[in-house]
Amino acid sequence: MSLVLFPHGCQKLFGWFGGAGFEKFVENFDKNDWHPAAFWVALVALTEAVGGLMLAFGFLTRFAAAAIFIFMLNAI
Repeated sequence: MSLVLFPHGCQKLFGWFGGAGFEKFVENFDKNDWHPAAFWVALVALTEAVGGLMLAFGFLTRFAAAAIFIFMLNAI
């Protein structure tokens, strides 16, 4: 699961792995009334990318797992 999160974050940040990129995600978040949209996209993308790598490599796993847990609760 943790390595699956890294590409999702890169899709939002850089448009890698078939993603739309940062600007498109900012537009989507803005349409869904997540203001400020750029802040939330950056937070979500960094949580996915950095948190996924942290879990995969076993670095500060409790912190990474807590951040991803909070993020996934919000996604639900």
